[in-house]
Amino acid sequence: MSDFMKSIVEEALARRTPARSNAVTADLSRSNLLSQSKSSPAGIAGLSRPNYQKEKQNKRLDAVGHVPVKEAQPASPQLPSMSEIFVEQALSPLLRLSLHQGKTDIAKVSTAKQDQSQNQDQVKCDREHKNCSGMIGQCEDGMSFWFYPNLHPKLASDLGIYGKVPPVMGIVTADQCLPSQLLIYDKLVSSTSLENEVKWSKDSGSEFFVRLNGSEQDASIMMSVLKQWRNRHKQLSERTITFHESLQPSLRVTKLLGIGSGDALAVVEGLSRLRSIALLDRCFKNGLSSRLRYRIENRYLIVTGEPDEIREASSVMLSISEPYLK
Repeated sequence: MSDFMKSIVEEALARRTPARSNAVTADLSRSNLLSQSKSSPAGIAGLSRPNYQKEKQNKRLDAVGHVPVKEAQPASPQLPSMSEIFVEQALSPLLRLSLHQGKTDIAKVSTAKQDQSQNQDQVKCDREHKNCSGMIGQCEDGMSFWFYPNLHPKLASDLGIYGKVPPVMGIVTADQCLPSQLLIYDKLVSSTSLENEVKWSKDSGSEFFVRLNGSEQDASIMMSVLKQWRNRHKQLSERTITFHESLQPSLRVTKLLGIGSGDALAVVEGLSRLRSIALLDRCFKNGLSSRLRYRIENRYLIVTGEPDEIREASSVMLSISEPYLK
């Protein structure tokens, strides 16, 4: 009887209070009814027989409906791992350095290839010059530079050669004669083994002419002399007034210029006669030695004397004429 009353109380409570867990209540009800049926096989009047299939269906539905659901947690900010920090702080600078070095190496290789290409072009150009006659260059004032390798014998007389033709020849010409031409010639040619012939005169209207002769082994040296001479004269031709000095000119230069052997000399080119007089006047008034000798020509001034005197005179003349040398 106690079991019967317990079942009735549980059913009454289930109607009044929401079920906390339908699955648990169903289990309790089913177990109580099963125990009642075992104790009272004939059944109890006034009670309906439980529908076990429906209870099982409700149990399955309750089990599905009461699956615990986890509340969504706010995503926490992801912190970098130790490996990521190491890559960022240690490896990244190394990678940047490697990339920079790689770019530098590529630039160096590119520059080296360009230099190699230019050198090859220069060698090719020099080889062509060594195998054929032609002009090395010409300056704005008309001074020109020529190279003649293996000149045909029939043409030798046109260059003033009446005998054996030199294997290689170089020629420099200008429409007028200036002292600087002799000083550059003296500096570049006197230190070589090249044979040479010079025509120079202080008389107006005279043409400057130099011929260099050499063997086939002298071809590179002759080419170098001609190019250096061209570059040097090109720089001088861009100035209105130029200053030159030679403390130990060769005997050929002193003879052509008409000065004493052993004398040093200073030359200022681009001056008129009146400007040369004004320059000397200022120099003498600034303590220039009166023992110095000078010669005033139409386009230049020559001052000669002892090497120490010329060195001092050059300093004074250069400082006074500096505004005109730019």
